[in-house]
Amino acid sequence: MRTRATLLFLSLLATCAAVAADNIGLSRLAVSGEEARLLAEAGREKAGRLVRNETGAISYIWVDKITYSPGEQIKLMWTVAPNFDLFPYTFFCYRQNLQTGEKRYLPGLTEEATDIEGRSMLEGFTIARAPERAKAVLLGSGGQFPAASATAPAELGMHQFVLEIRDYTGTRVVKASYVKFGVVSGTEELRGDITSDRTLTNDKKWLLKGGVFVMPGVTLTIQPGTFIAGDQGALSLLAVTQGAKLMAEGTRARPIIFTSNRAVGERDRNDWGGLIINGKAPINVPGGVAQAEGIDDPVKGSYGGQDPNDNSGVIRYVRVEFGGFPITTTNELNCIAFNGVGRGTRVDHVQAHFGGDDAFEWFGGTVDAKHLVATYYDDDGFDWVEGWQGRLQYGVAHQRGDRVDNGIEADNNNRAGRDVTPRSSPAIYNLTLVGDPGETSRSGEGIQLREGTAGNLNNVVVLGFGAEGLRVDHAETSAQAAAGNLKASSIILWQNRKGKTSYSDQFNADGLNFAATQKNVLVMDPRLLRPFTLGDPDFRPAEGSPVGNPGLAVPPPDDGFFDTSANFVGAFGFGRDNWLEEWSNLLNEADLLPAGR
Repeated sequence: MRTRATLLFLSLLATCAAVAADNIGLSRLAVSGEEARLLAEAGREKAGRLVRNETGAISYIWVDKITYSPGEQIKLMWTVAPNFDLFPYTFFCYRQNLQTGEKRYLPGLTEEATDIEGRSMLEGFTIARAPERAKAVLLGSGGQFPAASATAPAELGMHQFVLEIRDYTGTRVVKASYVKFGVVSGTEELRGDITSDRTLTNDKKWLLKGGVFVMPGVTLTIQPGTFIAGDQGALSLLAVTQGAKLMAEGTRARPIIFTSNRAVGERDRNDWGGLIINGKAPINVPGGVAQAEGIDDPVKGSYGGQDPNDNSGVIRYVRVEFGGFPITTTNELNCIAFNGVGRGTRVDHVQAHFGGDDAFEWFGGTVDAKHLVATYYDDDGFDWVEGWQGRLQYGVAHQRGDRVDNGIEADNNNRAGRDVTPRSSPAIYNLTLVGDPGETSRSGEGIQLREGTAGNLNNVVVLGFGAEGLRVDHAETSAQAAAGNLKASSIILWQNRKGKTSYSDQFNADGLNFAATQKNVLVMDPRLLRPFTLGDPDFRPAEGSPVGNPGLAVPPPDDGFFDTSANFVGAFGFGRDNWLEEWSNLLNEADLLPAGR
C-alpha cells in the first residue's frame, strides 16, 4: 500500500519534471508544512535523484558599500544562473548579526525562517529551479524586498547577508553565498607611526592615510570583524616593523578585512600599498639584512636577522584586497609581503585578493602558513626568494588573465647569486593552482622553479595556465634536483599551454627532465567542479575525480605542522570541509558595477 508520503513524493517527481521542462518562466510549487515534513522523512532514501549534495547553479551576492551607519539604506544585489542545473530547490535570504548570531529572514526580517517569497514551512515553501538574475537588486530601492527591510541594523560591528539554496524540502542547505558589511559609528584615520600598543575596534571604519608603521616593541591588535580601508590617493600601507607585532585574529564568521576605500564595483589592483611584515629571521642577502621594497627608512623597512623563531604576531582569517603598488618597474609593493618573517608568527586562513604585483611573496624567513588564497592577482600567486624555508599547506591561486604571470614563481636569489645560502627550500603540500586558458589571457606558467631554488612540492593541481604547467630554469636549479634537494610528488597537470593535453606540452625541456625523475607527475583531468568561473568558482573535486586515487597522493610527514589526513591532490578532498566558505571573497570586481556600466 502506498503511504501518503510516497504519493506526495511521486507527485513531486511529476512536478519537478514540469519544472525541468519549463525553459521560459520560473515554475513553482508550494508544498504545505505537513507535506514537506513527510517528504523530508520519507523522500530522502527514495528520492536520491532529488536530494542534491551540490548544485551547478552560479550565485553570489554583494552590497553597495563596505560599511554603513545605523539606519542607513542598504542595497543588496544578486546574480544567479542555473548553469544547466534544472533541479528544484528552495531559496532563502537572511541578515545575520555576527556579534550575537541572530538571523532575520527576508523579506519581513522575521525570526521564523521564511523563503525568498515570504512563505513559512507551515504555509509551504516555494519550490523552484534557479532563476536567471544578473546584477539585480534584491533588497533596496527598486528591489524585490520591501524598503523597510533595507536599513542597516542598530548594533555596531560586522553583519552579513546570506543567500541559501536549499533542497526541495527547505531543510538542508546545498549552497550558500555570503557578503559581509560593517555597521559603524564613523571613520577614524590612521596616519604615520603607531608608537604605543593600540587596538582597532570593529565599531569604526579605519582609514589608512599614507604609510602607517607599527614601530618596534609595539603591538597592534585588530578585533574580529574590523574593516580597514586604504586611501587611494596617498599610497597607503600598513607595515609591521622588526620587533613589533600584529595581532589580527579574525574568525570564519568575522574575518578582518583590509580593502580599498573606493566604491564597490570600482575598486582595482594598486588602490593602496598592502600589508608588509618585517621580521628577524634569516635571509640570504649578503650581510643578512635587507631593506623592504617601497620603504626607504632604515628602521621601518629593515628585515632579516638570526632568529628563525621570531614572532611577528598572528594573522588569521584576514583578507587583504586591492593592495600592492608599482613604485618603479623593479620596486613594487605586493598585496602581502613576508620579509624575513620567523616561524613564531602564525599565519592561517589569509587571502590576497586583486593584488597588485604578487598576491603573496616571501623574502626569506622561516614563517609557516596554512589556508592561503590568491585570487585575481597582477603577477604571481605564490612567490618566494632570498631563502624562504617555511612550510605551506592548503593554498589556492586563481587567475584573471587580464594582467597576470605565474601560479608559483620560485627563486633562491636572483641578484646576489643562485647558490647563496640559506637556500630557498620550502615544504609545500595541497595546492590548487588555476590559470586562465583564454586565448587573450596573459597567463604564464603554473609552477616556475628557477634561480637555484630547492624545495619539496607535493599534492598540487596545476590547471589551465597559458604557458607550461611546470617549468624549470637555470643549471643551478637542475643541480638541486639532481642532488635530491628539489623534489615534486603527486602533481596533476592539465590543459596548460592554452588547453593542451599532451604530456610534453606541460613542460619546458628542463621541466620535462625534472618530471621524469619525480614520483607521480601526471597529465590528467583533475575534474574539479567549476574552477574557471570568475565570481563563483568551486575548486573541489567532482564525481570521478582522480585527486584521491590510492597511491597517487602522498600524505605529508607527521612533524606537528602538516595535516597528515590530507591524502589527496590539491587543496580539497572528497567529503572535506570547503575551507574557503564564508570568510573569503571570490567576486570579480568588474561584475559588481551597476547594470549598464
